[in-house]
Amino acid sequence: MLLHIGQGNFVNMNKVLSVVDYNSTPVHRDVQEAKKMGKLINATKGRLTKTVMYMTDGYILLSARDPAVIFERYQLRKEG
Repeated sequence: MLLHIGQGNFVNMNKVLSVVDYNSTPVHRDVQEAKKMGKLINATKGRLTKTVMYMTDGYILLSARDPAVIFERYQLRKEG
């Protein structure tokens, strides 16, 4: 099932391990490391990054949507 993560982007919700806020030093380090390894997907379309999603395949995905909004959408998709 696909989950809308903002700016017209979707992700396979079965591959998402966690959805976290971007505003922490350890998360920033993970993002920089993923970028070096070619495992970073930036889905912000140039907007401010608010959410980081850790994926089952080791990729890290960036979104401009608030983590609470993405979680709410996840809950709605999961229930219906």
